[in-house]
Amino acid sequence: MIGRKPYIRYFIFLITVFICLTNCKGKETQTETPKLPKKAGGLRLVKTVQGVMANKFMYQMHGKVIGTHTSIIGYYGNNDKENVLYVSSFENHENAEKALIRMASKINNNSAGFTPTAADQTNKGVVYRTNGMGLKHFFYRSGKFLVWWQTNSGKAEVSFQDLYTFKFGE
Repeated sequence: MIGRKPYIRYFIFLITVFICLTNCKGKETQTETPKLPKKAGGLRLVKTVQGVMANKFMYQMHGKVIGTHTSIIGYYGNNDKENVLYVSSFENHENAEKALIRMASKINNNSAGFTPTAADQTNKGVVYRTNGMGLKHFFYRSGKFLVWWQTNSGKAEVSFQDLYTFKFGE
């Protein structure tokens, strides 16, 4: 019996470590629904779509699930089809960055109605720009959020600057 005590202690230690590893995960990495700005370049937010409806729309647009995220769509100004903000929340900034790079690569390899992207390096990261469907498109990562803004050319730069400085929930 004396020889078994170290094994019992070792067994208890392993069970304790196992319980700690399965129950003491630390900070959760759940996605959160991003916030949207009330205005972008003078264009007022007139409608939002979020939750299941936004995720379904994103699925239909891409034909597949883009990642583990929660999405929100904001419509600005008077024309629902022109000034649209798509924001998806990922578990962390690494996953959002990977999705951003895949998106730019896919547009550059198979335009699907878009011009090849132009990439601008900023102090916050890379901003991709493209044109398509008669609109200007900007997409970038903001923390753990992937942001896509499509707008008519008259409001493009000023509205983009408003969005680029907005905190979506970080």
